[in-house]
Amino acid sequence: EPYRMMTSRAEFRLHLRQDNCDLRLTEIGRQVGLVDDKRWKIYIKKKKQLEVAKKELSKIISPNSGINEILSQVDAGVVTTGVTVDNLLKRAGVTAKMLTQLGLFPNLPDDVLNEITLQTKYSGYIAREYEQMQEAKKQEKIALPQDFDYNQIAGLRLEAREKLNQIKPLNLGQASRISGVSPADISVLTIWLKLKKYI
Repeated sequence: EPYRMMTSRAEFRLHLRQDNCDLRLTEIGRQVGLVDDKRWKIYIKKKKQLEVAKKELSKIISPNSGINEILSQVDAGVVTTGVTVDNLLKRAGVTAKMLTQLGLFPNLPDDVLNEITLQTKYSGYIAREYEQMQEAKKQEKIALPQDFDYNQIAGLRLEAREKLNQIKPLNLGQASRISGVSPADISVLTIWLKLKKYI
């Protein structure tokens, strides 16, 4: 069995899930010569299958399609009007595999069905996490002065001042990962940097 990375301490856990590591890392592996042609073909095939699955999400399912019988099995309510597949998958207990009974997601393997189910159910959270990732990337580019005494910033909590003076982070991204430096401290630090024209 391949080694699995433990993500309990990872910053962006929804993005760093175990089930999507092939989608996140195969292209990088290919670029550095770690992914052979056989593995690459499997990856390309899965990506194409996911694209097919995504096209199913906008389809509208009518109440007389048999959907209510499926929903009742998992106590997910009933539909009285047409509803999109995307909306159905966001209901608790409903999976893409269950919806294959209606002729949806034809000829797709279980791993693709599981991935499209997870992507759809958590799409809002994943989008929010993606925004946080982009913000974190921006913070990495904001340099902090290395000879600065953080005690001069009145809005910082005492613990944050002590940690920042002790560690002297190179940038705002590093500062945000210091234990004892809260998001509120980072906001104060960001405002100070803007006032002093560092950013």
